[in-house]
Amino acid sequence: MKSSTKATLRILKPALRGLALFAILAYLTHRVSVIGMGRVFEALPNSPLFYALSIAFVLLPVLSERLVFKGVAQTRTTPSWRVFVRKHVMNKGIMNYAGEGYFITQIQKLDGLDWQSATIVVKNLTLLRTYAANLWVVLLVLLAITLGNSEAMLKVIQVSPVFAFIAIAGTLSVCLGGVVFFRKLTRLDLTVAGKTALIYLTRSILAGGILVAQWSLALPGTSLAVWFLFLVVYFVAKKSPIGGDLVFIGVALTLPGFGQNEAAVAAMLIALTAGLQLIYLLGFAVTSDFRFLKRRQKVGLKFST
Repeated sequence: MKSSTKATLRILKPALRGLALFAILAYLTHRVSVIGMGRVFEALPNSPLFYALSIAFVLLPVLSERLVFKGVAQTRTTPSWRVFVRKHVMNKGIMNYAGEGYFITQIQKLDGLDWQSATIVVKNLTLLRTYAANLWVVLLVLLAITLGNSEAMLKVIQVSPVFAFIAIAGTLSVCLGGVVFFRKLTRLDLTVAGKTALIYLTRSILAGGILVAQWSLALPGTSLAVWFLFLVVYFVAKKSPIGGDLVFIGVALTLPGFGQNEAAVAAMLIALTAGLQLIYLLGFAVTSDFRFLKRRQKVGLKFST
């Protein structure tokens, strides 16, 4: 009975993996098409550097995850770049934390790790990454208020008060809870945790710099003060559990400093969103495992002969 069950699973596993792969590819393609390819082509900036920065924006989290992995996992081996790319693409292109489940299945194959220890590693990485991201939001908001730009925060609240409240409460809770209950959440060495959090915080700062550079390329002549407000709104809006992109776009289009360029701002945001979705789609396709197709072909040849 057990042998027949295992045999059935061996047959079904490749088929289910193939169905899941094509379902996700179809979903990502739909995400791109919803934005509207015609509108995107009309809005595309001309600078090649604009698109190079989009790729850098996607690869930055991949690089940071690879840098911190060995220290947190306490292992001599590191997963391939393919695993880190696919993890990030699944998180951003499909659904938050979908990549973590995939990542657990991959790193449990490494020497010295099993399913339980792999889960703990991913939990520690997620904890420190979340803490650093929320700390970055707090620092941005405090800097905005210090510089007298608190109106940006008010606009976020006006556009989506419920989401803004959830985002603010969640951000403060993570920052305070991460400090107070750190030892109850993880047994990770404090030195390793500090270095990891610092790398994640640096990643957020570099991501902000990439965004400002892209916005400046798309709309040259706009002051850095306006882009700083844009940056604050972007990271605060992203903390909203639902509709973060819509909140960001809704607030960004009402910020002062663009004059009659609201249409250009909207076009830039469409181009950025579509560009990232295309990169996620390409990244998922490149890192996909198509070996199940080869196995099916071999099985088909055996039956045909």
